[in-house]
Amino acid sequence: MTDAQGGARILRSDTVFIDPRYNGPPRSGQGGYSAAVAALPLDGAVAVDLRRPVPLERPLQRLVFEDRRVELRDGDTLVAEARPASIALQAPPAPGWEESVQAAARYPGFEFHPFDTCFGCGTQRKEGDGLRIFSGPRATGDGLAAPWVPHRAVGDGDGRVSREVIWAALDCPSGWVTVSKLKEFPEGALSVTAQLAVRIDAPVHVGRRYTTLGWIERAEGRKVYTGTALYDEDGAPVAVGAALWVVVLPKS
Repeated sequence: MTDAQGGARILRSDTVFIDPRYNGPPRSGQGGYSAAVAALPLDGAVAVDLRRPVPLERPLQRLVFEDRRVELRDGDTLVAEARPASIALQAPPAPGWEESVQAAARYPGFEFHPFDTCFGCGTQRKEGDGLRIFSGPRATGDGLAAPWVPHRAVGDGDGRVSREVIWAALDCPSGWVTVSKLKEFPEGALSVTAQLAVRIDAPVHVGRRYTTLGWIERAEGRKVYTGTALYDEDGAPVAVGAALWVVVLPKS
């Protein structure tokens, strides 16, 4: 069996479902979690293009091609495409724990949140249900910081956090830094994850203290390129992400 577009042979396929628990917007998957579902068959750093909102509770076909490309399809519709990547992003020095706690108290989502039930950063999610990563501006330094202690509910039997949840943890912190750019567009504009590339350098463990940092790399019109990192208690980055966010204008 081959890919009708590129001619690459399909090595294997399976069917996956995204549980409603892992939503971003109410009726679609959180960007980081959804991207990770596409990325799982690949090792190392992976980049995922999110072509469409990823539906919840629907059978999605995941196709792995011989050219190390993965497609996630909803029927005939391509919703995500994954491929190996090289991430040259350099993570800034880690924010301290107390600094991150103080930054989280200034989380913009406490004032207004477009998707307050989001698995990654929703204020309506309870401890152990959502990640509750609340990224706020730092007192000094660029970017938004947040503390995070992974709950046992997102761990496996060995106390490690799954790849999908690590991707989810890297998604929202990078999204909130785009809010400053949204002020340049008409009221009601939103940013959505168009691409996320992630490299995981060390295991992430349940119950340990981590900090996150999201920052803007550059902006080109409605495209905002961001970086995000997850740091351990010693300030070492254990995972980094490079994202492309696209500003969606309100319908006139």
